[in-house]
Amino acid sequence: MSENHKTGIIAVVKREVERMVSRPIYLVMTLIIPLVTYIFFITLLNNGLPDKMPIAIVDMDNSSISRLLVRQLDATQQSRVVSKLPNFNEANRQMQEGSIYAFVVIPENFQADIVAGRQPEVPFYTQNAYYIAGSLLMKDMAFTIAMIVGGTNLQMRLAKGQSEDYAMSQIQPITVDVNSMGNAWINYSVYLSTTMLPGMLQIMILIVTVFSVGTELKYRTSREWLITGNKSILKSVIGKLFPYTIIFTLLVLLSNVLLFRYLQFPFLGSTWQMVSGSLLFVLAQQGLGLFLIGLLPVLRDGLTMTAIFGTLAVSFSGLTFPIEGMLSSIQAWSVVFPLRHYFLIYVSQALTGAEIVTSWPSYLALLAFALLPITILLRLKKAAVRLNFKPD
Repeated sequence: MSENHKTGIIAVVKREVERMVSRPIYLVMTLIIPLVTYIFFITLLNNGLPDKMPIAIVDMDNSSISRLLVRQLDATQQSRVVSKLPNFNEANRQMQEGSIYAFVVIPENFQADIVAGRQPEVPFYTQNAYYIAGSLLMKDMAFTIAMIVGGTNLQMRLAKGQSEDYAMSQIQPITVDVNSMGNAWINYSVYLSTTMLPGMLQIMILIVTVFSVGTELKYRTSREWLITGNKSILKSVIGKLFPYTIIFTLLVLLSNVLLFRYLQFPFLGSTWQMVSGSLLFVLAQQGLGLFLIGLLPVLRDGLTMTAIFGTLAVSFSGLTFPIEGMLSSIQAWSVVFPLRHYFLIYVSQALTGAEIVTSWPSYLALLAFALLPITILLRLKKAAVRLNFKPD
């Protein structure tokens, strides 16, 4: 049968569009969930970092310097002093209850020890079960206490007649110049959203790809699908996935616009290189999804494998934990996840503005994932024709 308006790629595309509009679940998976995810992550961290997290003070000195320390802690971006408590036990109880994230204990004779040149100990306690909150508050409190002590020490030295340059050389013999590259604002959203948005999208791409093909097998409409594709599994697959390719490509490009234009996240590379990486990312995820359903041509099994790959991909992307810090036997597995290669393209092209030659391995890896279904097309065609796989 020659390809005409009733069979072939275009006919399969029309058939798939009709299937999409006839079942609301397609609308939910392709548009509603991704857009809700975008809104969630963009608004979740609109300030870049969590701020004004509640802390408590146990002031056992109640001196002018201790009160200054309390005011300085309350003025920092991340912390807000919500209570002054009488003792350690009460502060520890409130932190265990979740009322505060940290507390500082200012010891007795705090001011007297500073004036006498002794080194008073100021213990502070953070709830590191909330890792981000605990880390940020620890940094703020350590910096504030060091500044207060250093400033008091400077005033004492100046009062004794030392020059400011000499006094500063004694207080801080070495000056550290810290420069944050790629994310100068220490914006947590730059770290999180740029990978979580494509990370959530890749899960939906995998699910939709497996679901759209798996339902043909489950409800035994796969022969009709093949006949519409002129009995060519390649044409049938291309026609079926084409509408989703367009939708998901627009969605991943929308995420780039939101991140790099609307939120003004750092972008130092080439727009076209990032766009090509985004397109390859969509094709790679579709290729992986098609490979999974072709390897296990049962909807239930395909969706199970999709869930495993989708969730593991976020861990192996290098977002939550550096790949280089993992066991060498585990590191090798990161190459089997397209999200990892897309993350490397983002770091190379957007954050550092490196030459494209540094990202070629990642581009080629995504292309390899896009071509991966070639290995299972015949198996998928046999499953579609024979219908000999037990439905869910």
